Amino acid sequence: MKALRFELRGKFAHFRRFYTNSSSLSYPIPPPPTLAGILGGAMGLERDDYPKRFMNTSFSVRPISPWRTMVQTINLLYVKDTAGLTGSEAHTQVPTQFIVPPSLNGEIAFEVILVDPNKEFLDNIYKALLCPIYPLYLGTAYCLGRITGIEWWEGQRLDMSEGEVYGAIRASKLEGEIDLSNGRRVLRDRFPLKLSPNRDLLIADDLLIETQGLPIRAKVHDVFETNHRIYALL
Repeated sequence: MKALRFELRGKFAHFRRFYTNSSSLSYPIPPPPTLAGILGGAMGLERDDYPKRFMNTSFSVRPISPWRTMVQTINLLYVKDTAGLTGSEAHTQVPTQFIVPPSLNGEIAFEVILVDPNKEFLDNIYKALLCPIYPLYLGTAYCLGRITGIEWWEGQRLDMSEGEVYGAIRASKLEGEIDLSNGRRVLRDRFPLKLSPNRDLLIADDLLIETQGLPIRAKVHDVFETNHRIYALL
């Protein structure tokens, strides 16, 4: 089967953790609903349409560049009606966490792999990435992004595989323990995975993320294997 692979790059990103409140903390990688929103915008889909269109799409995602976090307080407009658009009301200040490169002249990057049983749908995504209808972004509209390294990969989807596994791993799909030798550093956090057509949260799970995108030796259910590499699917 075929999978679509690309790299999502930019200067900074903010993928808000859905359980945060007064402070906007960020995930280190884009959650699947965020990726669906980015791709849906590139395809010109309506806001309420893309969750349904990506319902059967599986993602694999990992960081492929060094990154760090930075907290910046942002002044947001307090808008209750159209008069508020002038900025006449007092601004709302929100501490916001960003994912940024280690140096100002660097950039952050994520490798994304898409697997979908509908090859025609993947073809439409491929065309949209070559010429997006709406600008690409890394979580929020002011975190502009770009796409590089668009490729078709040939491989197979397996119910389970064991070895060096790339990409974030769902805790519920993990069999046994993971190997943290060779300096591996893993973060664990609760992620949204699927939204309903009404954009309600359907599926959430804990993800294990190697901070620099290095593979983790583990036995994992539901993977995509290509070029002697194993990618965990979300």
